[in-house]
Order: sequence, then structure tokens, then C-alpha cells
Amino acid sequence: DQRARPLIDALVALGATRRFAEHKLRRASTGALALPASELEIADAAADDAGAIAEILAADMGIDPAGIAAHIASNMRRPNYHYYIARHAGAAAGTANVQLLNGDAYIYGLVVQPEYRGRGYGRGLIVRTLADLAARGDAPMYIEVETENTPAYTLYRSLGFEHVATFDYYGVALAP
Repeated sequence: DQRARPLIDALVALGATRRFAEHKLRRASTGALALPASELEIADAAADDAGAIAEILAADMGIDPAGIAAHIASNMRRPNYHYYIARHAGAAAGTANVQLLNGDAYIYGLVVQPEYRGRGYGRGLIVRTLADLAARGDAPMYIEVETENTPAYTLYRSLGFEHVATFDYYGVALAP
């Protein structure tokens, strides 16, 4: 948390460097929003979608999808995880997942592939996710977004998310 200045100073003194930062946002469940009209098909992901979801997330993170496909497939079998897949003309265009923790919903991995951005698909995907969460109950919903991702931050704020905190992530280079 950026408010923890003494801890940040201690991390830097130990040789840690800041890698990135995220805003944590909260939306009180106030009911569902209207789904925007779109040619995007958004569905609950099935086990055979794990590979496509891994491809989308890995491309966004710049990592090998083979390293996360099994993890996604494993999470899909857990009752507190729920994945969505968005398709345009049959092609995987985006994904999101929800993790339920202690009665709260945390939305992670909301990614629209670059070639599909700017068409309202991110809005459609998050609104569908919020609608499903609102139907489950009146629990708060959380999402995190990198501080440099102004379009996503603006989108989430327009959907009723409020800023809670900003977190810096630090790392230490380990000797080989």
C-alpha cells in the first residue's frame, strides 16, 4: 500500500525495486447494469476453454501459455472460481475470472485481445460479469487495474467502482 512509506523505504534499503503498481477498486453491489448491444458472445467458460483463456492471459502478460493452462484448468474445478470467455465470430476475444473469497467477489484477468479493443467488448465483458455477481447476492465486488491502464480504470469508474487504495509491487533480483 503506497501509504506504508516506512515499509517501502525498508524494501528499497534491502535492494528491492518497484516493478509496477495497481489501483484496487470496490463496487458495492447495487444491482445489474444493462448489457450493451454487441456482436460479442460471452459465455461461462467450460473446461475445454482453459487453453484459449491461457492464450489470452499469457499474451497479455508476455509469458508462455503452457505455464498457466494447467493452473487455469485446476481453478475451473474449484467452486470459488468462475471463468468467462468472450468470442467474436467464433474466435476467442477476451476473458475474465471471478474468485469468491470470504463473501466478496474479486474480478481478475479481465483481458480483451488487442485486435478487439476499442469496440466496447471490455465493457460488455465486465457488465456481464457484474450482472452475474449481482444475481448471486449483494456482496461487494473488487477489481485491480495497473495504474498505467487509464482506459480500464476509466471504464471501471464509469461502472460504479470506487478507488480503495493503490499498491506498489516490488521485487528483488536473486543471484543465480
